[in-house]
Amino acid sequence: MAKRNGKPANLDLNDKQSPILPQIARIRTLESIGSVPSTPSLNVNRLAYNVSEFNKDFVPIPTSREEKIQKFKPDVSRKAWIRRLRGIFPITLWLPEYNYRENLLTDILVGITVAIFQVPQSMGYCLIAHVPPTYGLYSAFFPALFYTIFGTGYHCAFGPFALVSGVMTGDIVTQVMTELGKDVTAGNIEKGTKLSSVLSDTIGSTLAPADQWHDLVNIDIAIMVAMIIGIYILGFGILQLGFISNFMSEELISGFTTSASIIVFVSQLAYLLGVDYKHFAGPFNLYYTLEEVFTRLNEVNLTTLAITGVCLSILLFFKLVVNPYTQKTRVKTPFPIELCVVIGGTIVSHFMGLKDAPYHVKIVNHIADHFPTPMLPRWDLFSIMWSKCIATAIVGYTITLSVCKMYGKKHGYKTDANQEMVAMGAANMISSTFQCIPCAASLPRSALQETAGGKTQVVSIVNCLCIIVVILALGKYLEELPTCVLGSCIAVALVSLVTKVGDFWRFWKVSKLDGGIWIVTFVAVLVISVDYGLYIGLILSLLLLIWKSERPKTYLLGTTSDLDIYVPINKFNNVEEPKDFKIFQMCGPLNFSNVEYFSTELENKCGFNLTSIQKQMKSRDYKQSYEKLSQNIAYSGLSSVQFTRQVLSNQSLPKYLVIDCSMFSFIDFSGISTVKKIIQAFEGIGIQTALSGVHVHLESMLAKEGFFNDIPTDHMYKTIHDAVVSLQELDGEYRPDDVFNGNIILNTNFPNYEDCHEV
Repeated sequence: MAKRNGKPANLDLNDKQSPILPQIARIRTLESIGSVPSTPSLNVNRLAYNVSEFNKDFVPIPTSREEKIQKFKPDVSRKAWIRRLRGIFPITLWLPEYNYRENLLTDILVGITVAIFQVPQSMGYCLIAHVPPTYGLYSAFFPALFYTIFGTGYHCAFGPFALVSGVMTGDIVTQVMTELGKDVTAGNIEKGTKLSSVLSDTIGSTLAPADQWHDLVNIDIAIMVAMIIGIYILGFGILQLGFISNFMSEELISGFTTSASIIVFVSQLAYLLGVDYKHFAGPFNLYYTLEEVFTRLNEVNLTTLAITGVCLSILLFFKLVVNPYTQKTRVKTPFPIELCVVIGGTIVSHFMGLKDAPYHVKIVNHIADHFPTPMLPRWDLFSIMWSKCIATAIVGYTITLSVCKMYGKKHGYKTDANQEMVAMGAANMISSTFQCIPCAASLPRSALQETAGGKTQVVSIVNCLCIIVVILALGKYLEELPTCVLGSCIAVALVSLVTKVGDFWRFWKVSKLDGGIWIVTFVAVLVISVDYGLYIGLILSLLLLIWKSERPKTYLLGTTSDLDIYVPINKFNNVEEPKDFKIFQMCGPLNFSNVEYFSTELENKCGFNLTSIQKQMKSRDYKQSYEKLSQNIAYSGLSSVQFTRQVLSNQSLPKYLVIDCSMFSFIDFSGISTVKKIIQAFEGIGIQTALSGVHVHLESMLAKEGFFNDIPTDHMYKTIHDAVVSLQELDGEYRPDDVFNGNIILNTNFPNYEDCHEV
């Protein structure tokens, strides 16, 4: 007979009376007839351990004070400083080990391929941001170069990206220009071919407030966005806050990008139709923009519309027909139809004179044939823009880190979330002094780089060299490129994003709450604005996360055919609770926010109200029954817990309660206090209570909080089955007299009611 304060029960499966033996015999029989040929059998012969006995047989390894201090002691050796310095510049880690013989040729070819796609994309994204296309070429060079130095993602194609560089930057440009009383029009974009001022013109200016913004153009704002998000993300990286991207759930990002892609498409209507219209910011801006477009349909340039139709037809044919076919062949790289359309559109525009009468097609115009002179952005915009750039910084970093993690996991290299913050922050901040717009990892170009066989960031170096050639030698030949051609390239690139609206049903099937986050974020971005829509989705995700942590799943567990595997009784057939047992499991942490929920769920699952029973035990009838039963010599050998159970026999209470703690990730002071009170309260109404699956770190926390001063360690078992077997065998000799510091005392001469029940 096992005892809590003695050696625990022996689970000998060779014993004919063992409750597990019939099931093992059944498994072996099935194996002998070939029913389960590949299923291994288990033949367990061990002691049923409580924690106290387990720690005697398997002595825990103590952690010395010196070891604890060593964890927080900084390493200031020369090697440590060199290691930290090389960690800041990851290129010093991988470039010396670069395998030129195996990878160089492939990386060169892939770099050229990516550059072919990047040129039209970068110029097109500038149209979304309401800035001249020439700045897209600058942004294709400088940020990628700096990311190569600081970044840890080998397959991350860093540069202009539709969502960050286009949609969100364009939204900020529209908001700021609207607040300052200026219109964001295509004409305004074409005027912004130079920066309007330098630092000396803006700091300490004597202009009146009304004249302060007289020379402000769109590109000033876009460059300041790059500087601000660079400051934010670099600061986060220095503070080691890379974990913040974990709060951007997949359903949030999917709903956000899908709705943002619709906004991008609407923003391209001005170029696709050849009309100028006012851009709006704030709530219902999409509705007002569409209304403006429809009122100006009579101004549509028919030549522009015809060019748009031809370009869209060609691009869609290759995207939907040709490229899927080539993916099935050895040629995995998609055909660069965008570049072909850009070249063809430029040639047709030049020889037909499309920019002149009678066509009047809008073209790209001036493209600089030199690199810009470094200068600081307009700092007088900082006070207006700092709060508007937070969402852009969060989205840009989240997308960049997601790309790095995805391909790092696929190809077996590690990425550093904090270093990615440093890389993206430094790339944007430094590049803004070279007149670049905000940048992040490009999803389509990163996929192209990985699919085409790129191995390292040497691809980006080759890509930058190609961009240099375009800026210095080829850019002037693109000046007559119709903007509707770039708009068509962007519109077709959005097809894959818009079709992700089907993701809603995928999230909805898995979880209605996840589907709710998707649809709320999607609608909020469309109806309100890009940044506020993101904030709403993020807040909703955080609230849902808190709600889930406060309301984790709870189950009553059972088993079948004497197996030692316990599963929820409402999830499987032929599963029953062990006789006289309630085995309760909560799948989450136990802390101050959910202790009340834990207690309520425990009572509901057990099928009784603890408070009402405690009130009953204070009633006169119960006291009389208790005193009367205590006079019966037949019950003189029972412990006070078992005696109380006998008095409450009409309540149909279980004899035993096992609280499975194996799913507790952590427990705080409130949780420890609640578990202690529950054990004492349940013991007080005659239910023998035990904990199972208490992990080592939780056991340490319980000890530090003085839990074992009131609850002996022999109330805790290593597994549920250990607890079940031990409690069954311990029935009748449960514990010594002073288990609960005098609250419940074993005595053959039963004392009065008040001495036994302090509940």
